[in-house]
Amino acid sequence: MTDEPLPAPLWSQAAPGLPRLAPEWLRGLLHEGAAECPWVEFKSNLADPVALARYVSALANGAALVGQPHGYQVWGIDDASRAWVGTSFKPDTAKKGNEDLRFWLAVTFRGQVEPEFFEVLADGLRAVVMRVPAAVGRPVTYAGEAWLRVQSSTVRLRDFADQERALHARLDRTRFEQGVALEGASAAQVLAVLDTEAFFRLAGEPVPPTADERLAKLADWGCVSARVDGRWNVLNLGALLVARDLHPLGALSRKALRIVLYRGPDASAPSEELQLGERGYALVVDEAVRVLALRLPAEERVQGALRERVEHFPSLSLRELIVNALVHQDFAVRGAGPIVEAFDHRVDITNPGRPLVAVNRLIDWPAQSRNEALARAMRMLRFCEERGSGIDRVVARAEALSLPAPAFELMEGRDGGADFMRVRLLGPAPFARLSAEDRLRAAYQHACLLYQRGERLTNASLRQRFGLAAGQVAQVSRLIAAAKAQQLIRPADDADRAYVPGWVGRADPARSPAA
Repeated sequence: MTDEPLPAPLWSQAAPGLPRLAPEWLRGLLHEGAAECPWVEFKSNLADPVALARYVSALANGAALVGQPHGYQVWGIDDASRAWVGTSFKPDTAKKGNEDLRFWLAVTFRGQVEPEFFEVLADGLRAVVMRVPAAVGRPVTYAGEAWLRVQSSTVRLRDFADQERALHARLDRTRFEQGVALEGASAAQVLAVLDTEAFFRLAGEPVPPTADERLAKLADWGCVSARVDGRWNVLNLGALLVARDLHPLGALSRKALRIVLYRGPDASAPSEELQLGERGYALVVDEAVRVLALRLPAEERVQGALRERVEHFPSLSLRELIVNALVHQDFAVRGAGPIVEAFDHRVDITNPGRPLVAVNRLIDWPAQSRNEALARAMRMLRFCEERGSGIDRVVARAEALSLPAPAFELMEGRDGGADFMRVRLLGPAPFARLSAEDRLRAAYQHACLLYQRGERLTNASLRQRFGLAAGQVAQVSRLIAAAKAQQLIRPADDADRAYVPGWVGRADPARSPAA
């Protein structure tokens, strides 16, 4: 550990109002932000808010185009001479109509980028800096248009075909994990930010004896990158895996795992958020599962002379689904991260983004990773297998313990909002208390699991899945008829006594639309 402060612009002093940047950082930006730079813009005072919103789009796209982690707009610098002239612009009090400017920008760019504001003071003059993360995955838009700085003008991206092609090519090649979370850090600062001892322990490797050897290994994993000036960049992958604290790393802190416990059936009940700290995923997953297992309902069962604790929400299923939510989230959705919400009789695990596979094919489809580097790293750290079998195991575990079938739901955004994926685990309930939807979902998932094993759903197998007696054949027959009517299953032969999933032998795209 080190007391050396983090490099600007991520370091800010504790003071009322805007966080502050060191004047040396701004002087460095003045040298980098040459004329016609697509990722830096200088102004004396506030532009029209609509023009400012276009700048947000243009700077995010310009930064992505040239491989910079952020774009910047600076007030208080004369654009022509680069002289420090000061500004009266105050983001905290500025308005767009009757709305606070910062709130309006946050709503306008929700799910895309989060502009941040800083203050710089030197020689009796004041400057204000707006920092915008580079676009990830897709261009950042305002009012349905993607903007870009070309020479000294802010233009529609679609009007400049060469730049548009170059930007899309860059976005296609650049993964979120390769983005920079911390720029220009010394070796000591990197070791203060990342828990390298935990990293090597989880990887099953000895901890290298020197800082340089540790960082060289982390660079091989894609967690950090060396700079020509001898300093280091901490990449998003390294921060997401083993950051001791994501909070100083700006918007990345919004991707920290959250666990909320509700004392009631819905989100209106009193709640408690587990204090995991905004740490990297590899540092919190096992602790989160362990605490959930202790806090969630369970029952004691006596088997002979042995007393056994039976979890209503199996720890292995929770771990599988939490890791799945972390690995498969869409990092292009800004301002939202993975969250686990535990209620009296259910647990919801939600992550931002639309799955790459249609929800009804999650059980059988091979592994597909939106975040390949993160998925590979979590596999190497032994958190997941990256084989596409995690969901199958969760469903099979629910069947083995006679629990209700897990529910998988795509929550589609409204009015330009982001999409989310939610998995719901339900507590124990007898067949008589299950809703029609719960029964149909269980029948469909049962058919999928059996089909994967080369077997077929039958009345007997479905009765066994629900723990029903032989005398309840008629109830299960009615369920099978309802599942057939909804095309969830279909007869496997002309005898109509064995069944396969409804998609078998049918053109049914597994890829999620607009994934």
